[in-house]
Amino acid sequence: MSTERNRPNDWDDAVSRLVAVLKTNPSVLITAPQEADGDSVGAQLALRRMVLALDPTRRVAIVNDKPCPPRYRFLPDSDRMETPASLAPGASFDIGIVLDGGIDRIGTVRPLYEGCKIRVSIDHHAVRESFPYDIDLYAPDVSSTAEMVARIIERVPWRVPLTQTLAAQLYLGIVYDTGLFRHSNTQPSTLRLAARLLESGFDFTRVAEVGLLERSYTAQKIVAHVLSTAQRDSSGRLIWGVLSLEDLERHHATAEDREGIIDQLLLTRGVEIALFFSEAEGGRVKVSFRSKGDFDVATLARELGREGFGGGGHRKAAGCSLPGPLPEVVSRVVDRLRGDLART
Repeated sequence: MSTERNRPNDWDDAVSRLVAVLKTNPSVLITAPQEADGDSVGAQLALRRMVLALDPTRRVAIVNDKPCPPRYRFLPDSDRMETPASLAPGASFDIGIVLDGGIDRIGTVRPLYEGCKIRVSIDHHAVRESFPYDIDLYAPDVSSTAEMVARIIERVPWRVPLTQTLAAQLYLGIVYDTGLFRHSNTQPSTLRLAARLLESGFDFTRVAEVGLLERSYTAQKIVAHVLSTAQRDSSGRLIWGVLSLEDLERHHATAEDREGIIDQLLLTRGVEIALFFSEAEGGRVKVSFRSKGDFDVATLARELGREGFGGGGHRKAAGCSLPGPLPEVVSRVVDRLRGDLART
């Protein structure tokens, strides 16, 4: 069941309560879902800078289930991202803040987060597991969690300098979740914020190219393989691509080399829904969904994820993790989408 969220007019009150607890508690844990993306990484790094602007002596740790993905390590401060194994035994924090997803997706960081005195959520996803957060900042109309952090920075009563570093961190999150301002979640306020960030003088071209667009030679070969073997249904409205562990091994590729494939599939003319099935370790299959039309893929991902290892996301971009084997997952999900599309 999805959690009850703050109504839009609760935003100012939630920010005020966050400010109050940050002023009176000396240690802060910042975390995000296991599968870090450009939005979660940029938002976490920017939030850390905001807290340290209040008091540079604060203990502020970014702790994720996995290390920062190599793609994002060009960002300043990315070396500050840790895993639970790097913490001292018995480490604890006063405040825990989870960004860009719910507590059900933070993996091995969950016990550390649940042990915090005050537990905060900052998120713009519509669907997630219910949890009694002490402060729940929710803004489904905002493009990205990074834009949410920028809005919080504008409202805190202490000065947070808009340095080139902070601007780059926020910009990465925004361009990641808006698809370089192509997606429907891009609002006029999003573009106005981006313009203010550019005024700091950071290298926005590098952030977009390295953070979103560049691929290794191996990754390009993986994209070519998936696109060349992709299938469409007879209506042309549904397309899907499949990548097995054997495919990854044959091309000497890594999990990171799969990034962006789902978006390439969706760019196929006439397609309304794209699926990407990627086999993972432990008998799991990761399924990515993208939609161009009115079909709500987040609801479907959430429903399917209940039978597996969780799922959710946005109305037009979502994902879930299901138990294999790969061919059975592909058949089941494709058949489900075919039936759903036939009724629309």
